[in-house]
Amino acid sequence: MRWKIIFVNGGVVMVVAVLTYFLLAASLSSVVANPAEQKRELARALRGASSQLALDGLRMERWLAQQVVTRPVREVYQGGTAAARSDWATSAANALRDRAAAEPDFARMAPALVLFVDERGVGIGRNGSALMRGDRVAESYPGLASALESGLTRSDVWIHRERQEQMLVSYAPVRDERGRILGALVLGTPLNDERLGRTSELTSG
Repeated sequence: MRWKIIFVNGGVVMVVAVLTYFLLAASLSSVVANPAEQKRELARALRGASSQLALDGLRMERWLAQQVVTRPVREVYQGGTAAARSDWATSAANALRDRAAAEPDFARMAPALVLFVDERGVGIGRNGSALMRGDRVAESYPGLASALESGLTRSDVWIHRERQEQMLVSYAPVRDERGRILGALVLGTPLNDERLGRTSELTSG
């Protein structure tokens, strides 16, 4: 009896293996034999990924637009000395980063960068460290210069090889009570393996 069971199970495994082989071979042969279809699939996947990142960028811009009109953000630009402004900017950036991390919109893309820049796009202070103070950020990332010039929110991708950073970044200009642009608030979320994997899942791979 035991040998009969083994024989039957072995036969089932063989049948499943043969069917799997032929199904896989048929699917792969269709892809290899039809490169045009493969290109179309790739184009659809890229459009889907781009749309997902654009949606993430819009969420970030909307959140930033709500923050730049608050008193703590505007007060960063009212400090006396450059050192005082930088210290205040770092403190405010840390608070904003913690606030963003608690938002549902950022549940799976926690911000890695919150940065204040002045009207010329020079870094005042960022969260977590004294890095980027005095950096001419707008010269490296023209999208930031465009946001400061137009006064509109904007999103971009930053790639910094030296710091090994890849981020989806959004900017929102900061204005005073009379509408004059004082600088911009920058929010960046990492494009890491987890983020790209989530984007892949949402765009059918």
